[in-house]
Amino acid sequence: MTPKRKRTKRRVLLCGAGEAGRMIAREILTNPRSNYTCVGFLDDDPDKQGWELEGAPVLGPLIDLPQHVEELSVDEVLLTIPSASGATVRRLAQLCDQADVPYRVLPSIFDVIHGDAKLTQVRDVRVEDLLRRAPIKLDMEAIGEFVSGRTVLVTGAGGSIGSELCRQLITFSPGRLVLLGHGENPIFDIHNELLRRRPQCNLAGVIVDLRNRRRLARVLETHRPAVIFHAAAHKHVPLMEDNPCEAFSNNVGSMLALAELAPAHGVERVVVISTDKAVESTNAMGASKAVCEVVARLADDRHPDCRFVTVRFGNVLGSRGSVIGVFQEQIERGGPLTVTDPRMERFFMTIPEAVELVLQAAVLGEGGEVFVLDMGQPLRIIDLARMLVELSGYDNGEIPIEITGPRPGEKLQERLFSLAEERLPSPHPQLLIARSNGVYEETWELIEELWRTAEELRTDRVVQIVGRVCPESQWRPAEGTF
Repeated sequence: MTPKRKRTKRRVLLCGAGEAGRMIAREILTNPRSNYTCVGFLDDDPDKQGWELEGAPVLGPLIDLPQHVEELSVDEVLLTIPSASGATVRRLAQLCDQADVPYRVLPSIFDVIHGDAKLTQVRDVRVEDLLRRAPIKLDMEAIGEFVSGRTVLVTGAGGSIGSELCRQLITFSPGRLVLLGHGENPIFDIHNELLRRRPQCNLAGVIVDLRNRRRLARVLETHRPAVIFHAAAHKHVPLMEDNPCEAFSNNVGSMLALAELAPAHGVERVVVISTDKAVESTNAMGASKAVCEVVARLADDRHPDCRFVTVRFGNVLGSRGSVIGVFQEQIERGGPLTVTDPRMERFFMTIPEAVELVLQAAVLGEGGEVFVLDMGQPLRIIDLARMLVELSGYDNGEIPIEITGPRPGEKLQERLFSLAEERLPSPHPQLLIARSNGVYEETWELIEELWRTAEELRTDRVVQIVGRVCPESQWRPAEGTF
């Protein structure tokens, strides 16, 4: 009988000689089922170089990776720094591509803290790893006091931002979490997911078109929320360019209904989710959200017992209909990836990062502020496309990238502040405040007229009113749209 050939273990090089790296090395050393042999560590800390950890040497800095991969016949590289920034992950990717060696990472510290991954759970690199920022420092005690034991309502609870808000809110044990949405399937899905995560949580699913004030009033009367997070909106720019009156009818109509009914039903705080596309808007979606920001400031002035706080941020990775999903589908089909302009760039943040800062802003807001998230540096869309191609295992050029030209309403660059806004600091280093003048009481009647006009599909009049409410708006509808 021929003896079985002994399985050869993969030779792995660990990047990061901190506690997480030691845990991985210890697991490799002590687990008899491990398919790895740790040949050493790399770490940029000169004080660690020359150490021996779990029987493996700290060989030198990260820059020496290609040399050690060749000399030690390394089969795979693991980045064992859960708090590694996006710049560090990108640097590792470049070095591993140079050395022609596969690489994987530990989950981010955010995923570990929130229970979505274990510290020793190695996985493939994702695009969000390449854009990681330093971990956000939250005042967890203040957020806990703000949420714990209280009834919190989230509009758009089945959407990308709304559902992540719900996931994070239940970790602070609200007395009841009301999941409000217009589409039944997304609410059904998030309701079941939250029950699986925390079977003991008190949930209520509510299907409402927020423009229906009679039904919204009944919901607020029944559940008596102390806090509302308003994440519901029509958000897709090209679709709203084709349907501008629906953008204003839905987004502005919903905001007006909340501004009227929340104070009347004892709501203490309304947190409004906005977008960088509201800044000097060039499309219907952005213009509608710019008007919503004005409504929030006016409502805060009108109702001192109900604070209205707005949070503005840019694109989020992984949201429904986002460019990431489009690129991934195009890669699966073999390309081409479609980029509207090689100069096109956007601010990006992961959904969990954005929601963390929304919760922090909700606690810090005293009323009337427009908080702006620190989105870091903008990223060119074409560079994002190339990153995804590489992460999918293709060499540069194997999947073509096609330039298609800007779509109606698109800017080459988005801005987080308008020229008319003053940029102020807040108590949190990753939150800024945009202060604007020029919001007057008579604007309320104009906005009510704007909503009615949108309901009547009078596009020309909608444009006129938007120009009066938000003079910096540059949006003009395409001919024949309504």
